[in-house]
Amino acid sequence: MKKRLSQVFVGLLMVMFAMAWAPSAYAQGADDMIKFILASRGDAEKITESYSAPFLKGFGYGINAGWNNTARPHKTLGFDLTVTVSPVFIPAADEVFTFNNAEYTSIQLAPGSSDQISTIFGPQYESGDANIPELQVEFDAGNFEPALAGETVTANFPMNAGLGFKEDIGYNFVPMPMAQLSVGIVKGTELKLRYVPTIALGDAGEIGMFGMGVKHDFKQWIPGIKHLPFDMSGFIGFTRLKANYGVDSESLGLTLANDGIEVRNPNNNQAAVFSSNGTVIQGFISKKLLFFTPYVGIGFQRVSTRLAMEGDYDIHFQNATSQGNVLVNTPLDLKVAEGSLMASVGAQVKILWVLAMHAEYTVAKYNTFTFGFGINIR
Repeated sequence: MKKRLSQVFVGLLMVMFAMAWAPSAYAQGADDMIKFILASRGDAEKITESYSAPFLKGFGYGINAGWNNTARPHKTLGFDLTVTVSPVFIPAADEVFTFNNAEYTSIQLAPGSSDQISTIFGPQYESGDANIPELQVEFDAGNFEPALAGETVTANFPMNAGLGFKEDIGYNFVPMPMAQLSVGIVKGTELKLRYVPTIALGDAGEIGMFGMGVKHDFKQWIPGIKHLPFDMSGFIGFTRLKANYGVDSESLGLTLANDGIEVRNPNNNQAAVFSSNGTVIQGFISKKLLFFTPYVGIGFQRVSTRLAMEGDYDIHFQNATSQGNVLVNTPLDLKVAEGSLMASVGAQVKILWVLAMHAEYTVAKYNTFTFGFGINIR
């Protein structure tokens, strides 16, 4: 189990690292990444964030999904244990981003001054396609060796394509599984818990998650409404997932002896770090009709996700006449955050009195469909 989690997590980070940081990952991605860092860290993070932002946002919206399936809180000590799966759909506008030369100092289109470039969820480029955007990066060789200061190194390469999911399966989405326990306490109040204890990923890292929410029937406090035949509640919830995994430069493919560049791990402190936070505030109305309970909700959510390569990366250069090095700390640190209004419609169906399944569709900046199944005892 731990090994499998380790493989999934590391696989996710390595794919994101290779595809987001290395725009020419097909051929010389690691080399280009190093040149990006040396050219301008600001430029490197800007283009990487533009490319990977749809995934980072989609993950954040995913951990906000699946909290509720009715407006009626459990009675005291009533509970449900529910498992959900929520694909978060990537809007068409985020399949590409606009690259403008004026916004960058050391990375430029070659040729041109502005172009639409695929994000990670954009289309794949066909081999030999003359329309593949090409970028040029420049850096001062003095970054490696002071004696070479003023000598400009230039490299041209094609921008990386997207994953092409929409072309292959018709949709771009980030799937998010989740499990949670909900328990009724007092006065129409329900406590919800999401929890994965910190699990060691082998000897090199760990992953854990915690989420908590509170739903309360506020209709009971409103004169003239509290006796009407429907349920109305408010909800607030928070989820945080954090994972880290120790890496070193060689495992990332950053040892490029043939090109005179080698990335070392001088302090043995290199690590991949991923975290995502989500907050939801919602109001719900539902109506129980025998075994069928439709519901609607409106609210606001905020998501923030971070992907970073932390630690010290010693980039060493050597050729026939000279050598030098530059120490880069935390070469990648992406942070994406945004808020969105949301509107949800869904329904719960009870099966054999103690089983329940539900489906919900939420409209927001990133729309989400949720399907859930679980044990439900009122």
